[in-house]
Amino acid sequence: MKTVFAKNCSIAIFTYNRISSVLEYLQFLEKGNFSGDFLIADGSDERNHQDLKSKCKNLKLNFNIIFANCPKKGGQSTADNMAECINQLTKLNTKKYAILSTDDDFYIPRCLDLCEKFLEKNFYNIFGVYKCVNL
Repeated sequence: MKTVFAKNCSIAIFTYNRISSVLEYLQFLEKGNFSGDFLIADGSDERNHQDLKSKCKNLKLNFNIIFANCPKKGGQSTADNMAECINQLTKLNTKKYAILSTDDDFYIPRCLDLCEKFLEKNFYNIFGVYKCVNL
């Protein structure tokens, strides 16, 4: 029986028309025995969004992939779109812990597992703040 890591953790990412980056990340996590949830806020155009969903469906992974389709609306700033994506990802998370990332930041499942164990033993009220500023 193989050891699995980060079962109480969600990795939540943003992506915009970068299918190969997401697929590479998923394969990396599978090789590292990740067992949490992988949440994707996809701001891609519809064709790339459907292509990514289709390719993910064909992968044999030991963790869940959950999509939020959040393409940029006409006239919407990138910062506003990212804030909308964060909001959608927050609603999709069902795990005790979550990490917010982009599609080219790779987290090592074993290290996430160590973080989970540390947080279980040490109570911390940790939160992140995301502020959108239009200059």
